[in-house]
Amino acid sequence: PYMLAVKTLKDFRKAIDMLILEEDAQAFRVLCVAAASLNRSIGYALQNSDDPDISQMSNELYYEWKKDENCIFNTFIHRYRNHVFHDVELDVEFDIPFFVIDRDDDIVEFFDNELLYVPFSGFGFGDLDIRDLFEESYSWWLEQFSLLGINVE
Repeated sequence: PYMLAVKTLKDFRKAIDMLILEEDAQAFRVLCVAAASLNRSIGYALQNSDDPDISQMSNELYYEWKKDENCIFNTFIHRYRNHVFHDVELDVEFDIPFFVIDRDDDIVEFFDNELLYVPFSGFGFGDLDIRDLFEESYSWWLEQFSLLGINVE
């Protein structure tokens, strides 16, 4: 009955894994939209579970999340999905150059980023890589599944 939520969580994990390996900016943007959608859809699937116990417990957890303004559900998961879908804006930066400074030899070397670092500039997260925020969301969802007594393996 809660298998849709587990499947969505696993799809979200796959989207994160694909983002980690992606080297093409357009494909990265598409995967970012997919990850944002899946990230929020997990909660929807839990709340609308065919199992009335899971649905009820999910609704109770949802009200706990909503009361906590610092909960990642409010600061990122829900907010970012709405931002991406309604504003069609990812707030990620590509082509951030890397440089290494050797102070002893007074040398600066520049390197292409190649999507090794893709900072998220929205919501006051201090330019964390968007994949790090998705990873934090995934870990948070695992905790919620554990609270619900759902084994995701």
